[in-house]
Amino acid sequence: MTERWYPSLEPCRLIYYSGSWYLIALQKGKLQVFPLADIKSVSLTSERFERRGHIHSLVAEERFISALPHFHFISNVIHNFRE
Repeated sequence: MTERWYPSLEPCRLIYYSGSWYLIALQKGKLQVFPLADIKSVSLTSERFERRGHIHSLVAEERFISALPHFHFISNVIHNFRE
């Protein structure tokens, strides 16, 4: 697996669902989901983030949480459909 670096990742929430942990974060304003099992290392920075109420509400919805294992597939389908 290729190692990736995600600078300025804005963490929003950790969610445990169906036996797995997921990090929900914003990267350049785009919502991303990272299975915690795929994260090998992190770097602490002094950067601070304000909690975004609309994002927090979205990621707390049961429909969002139940779709977490399929997030990358759904995101790719939507992205490719727009092109």
